[in-house]
Amino acid sequence: MLTEEQEVLRNTVKDFCEKYLVKSALDIERKGISDDIKQKLAENGFLGAYIPQDCGGSGLDKKSYALMLQEFAGYSPSVAFWIFLNNSIFSELLIKNLDKTICREILEKVAANKATAAVLFEDVLKNSIAAPQLEIDENLSVKGDNSALKIKGKQDYVLNPGADFFIAAVKKGSEDGILLLNKGVSVVADNPHLGFRGIRFSKVVLDSPTKDAVFLSTTNGLDLIRKTYNNASYEVAAIAIGIAKAAVSAAIDYAKTRKTFGSELISFQPIAFSLESYISEIDRMENDLYNSTSPEDIKNALRAKLKAVEMVLNASSLALQVHGGYGYIEDFKIERFYRDSMALAVFTGNHFNDMINLSKIDFGDKSAVY
Repeated sequence: MLTEEQEVLRNTVKDFCEKYLVKSALDIERKGISDDIKQKLAENGFLGAYIPQDCGGSGLDKKSYALMLQEFAGYSPSVAFWIFLNNSIFSELLIKNLDKTICREILEKVAANKATAAVLFEDVLKNSIAAPQLEIDENLSVKGDNSALKIKGKQDYVLNPGADFFIAAVKKGSEDGILLLNKGVSVVADNPHLGFRGIRFSKVVLDSPTKDAVFLSTTNGLDLIRKTYNNASYEVAAIAIGIAKAAVSAAIDYAKTRKTFGSELISFQPIAFSLESYISEIDRMENDLYNSTSPEDIKNALRAKLKAVEMVLNASSLALQVHGGYGYIEDFKIERFYRDSMALAVFTGNHFNDMINLSKIDFGDKSAVY
């Protein structure tokens, strides 16, 4: 299923996680991913894993990159999603829509942890083209000279709000596009959030001179952001598998020690059967994912994502129940997997809209966003 190089990568990631993430897992949940861990991720080539080598990244192929995310997700889903945001969303939008020289300068900094990135994706969460976007200067145009104008407004849902670079969809009348900002973004308040607590999630206000902004695209900005998320379905499936694998493994270990009615929980056939069923399902999904001959195929990747996300939601729920009351305590890490599986489902696309989009692709509907 895996090449020799991919096996080496998997073991390298495991060693890294055992050394740096196991003892830091609770601190990551309570205080966020530390600068020290981010720097170590950069030094080992993980922070820019999918960024091309000529832009300062490791240039991993899609399968190897997904495998890496899966391993990280089993130790800290927040770290896995941090890497995902940098590589699959921010970097992809830059690479496909920005001048190569400027793109290289920015991505080299991101891969080396000398700059951080965020995507203002409130509109993606609302999942509506008609959703309110940035309240921008009424004279702003996606074309022409805007040097004397400003971009003003607010966004309520921003992951990593203190970033050096932001991507936002803007709309004025019939014009819409994507802006890259590096000034004028201020945090108003943090949003307490259910999952991925290692990454700040906040409300921000914008007051940025347009001379400091770069248009990545002057048309179909929101659709381009959604398309980028859909194109990352393969990686999302890998993260889901990683979380599920770790949750079920922890549940099995605990079921071997927890006693009820004088016997270990694992000896009760319904419990053992349920856990074994999830092991088989995870193995099958993992085999299907990495045996895929075309991980770039959007249709197959979206289908894999839908199945994997649904599976991790159910698997993490079962793992929580196996742990009983202890499953709700941070020290047992199960509640983290449960919360982060929910966050993964929310932050990577609306489930029902993904199903509709997949059906459009199946029937050749050109209105599908992919």
